[in-house]
Amino acid sequence: MARLPLLALAVALLAGCGTQEPVTKTIPGDFLGYKLVQLPRGYGVRCPAAMRARHSGSGDGASMVVNESGVQLVTAALQFSDAGGAQRAYAATISPQTRQCYADGFVAELVRKYGVHVRRVGTGPSKVASQVGDERSGTRVSVVVAGRRRDVTVSADTAAIRIGSELSLDQVIDLTALGSRVRAPDPRLAEAVS
Repeated sequence: MARLPLLALAVALLAGCGTQEPVTKTIPGDFLGYKLVQLPRGYGVRCPAAMRARHSGSGDGASMVVNESGVQLVTAALQFSDAGGAQRAYAATISPQTRQCYADGFVAELVRKYGVHVRRVGTGPSKVASQVGDERSGTRVSVVVAGRRRDVTVSADTAAIRIGSELSLDQVIDLTALGSRVRAPDPRLAEAVS
């Protein structure tokens, strides 16, 4: 990924959001067709166990960069008063129940937004590139949908990394297999797997 979108994500995280609705902005210079979406604090935490556990963490919200082909890159960070709070939020974020909640939400949004016919859904571990952190875990949701000529796969990878009293959440949502049906940005897909 290019350095400019990473910088834009970092700036957006530090700047915060003053609204409760996602705000879409064009990255200066229309860099490779990328759009920046700022998601307000609490946006997207639909899975109850993760919502309760993350409630005591502080952070401004999340940022999402969407490229023109349909890949969404989402990042967020929460600071807790102690490592115990961050550990509880991390455990709730990666629990089997929350992983199933992510998968169900992702599938429901794909069907709602794109009208796809889902053939099968799989969840499993995903490699987390970062070696930093006290705890780290990755989850992948793969959804096989019926295509015009053949079945295609779309996926959402979520990484949770805990460093002391901080929890970082990163997502890569890849809809490129849907081709021309993709209309980006789509904050509700990010919401489904947060």
